[in-house]
Amino acid sequence: MNLEIDKDIFNWLCDLLILKPSPGYKQLTSGKIALDEKTTQAFSTGHKFMQILANLLKVKKKVTY
Repeated sequence: MNLEIDKDIFNWLCDLLILKPSPGYKQLTSGKIALDEKTTQAFSTGHKFMQILANLLKVKKKVTY
């Protein structure tokens, strides 16, 4: 089963350059986005979460200094 996320979260992840729009992602009738198997696996293993954390730390450093 592929990971499903809200459209707003998808857009936020794209803004952070964690995700890029892909034909493998499907817009569901619920309004959510179903990610492809490879991206779902990257979230399952924690790889994508590490990218999110790294990007958020960069933003915090820019704001702090």
